Amino acid sequence: MEAPGAEAGLMDSVVGEATRGAVQDALRRAGGSRGEAERLLGISRTTLWKRMRELGLAG
Repeated sequence: MEAPGAEAGLMDSVVGEATRGAVQDALRRAGGSRGEAERLLGISRTTLWKRMRELGLAG
C-alpha cells in the first residue's frame, strides 16, 4: 500500500499535466492570444498568468 502522501503527489502530478494541456491547447487554439485563451478557459487574466508561471509556460 502506498503512503498517504504518495497519492497526493500523484494527484498533483495528474492535475498539473491536465492543466498544462488545457492551457497549451487554449493558447494554440487562440493563435497565441492570451486574451482569447482566457476566454476559452473561462478564467481571468491573472489566473492565466499564474497558471502559466506555475507550469513554466510564461515567458
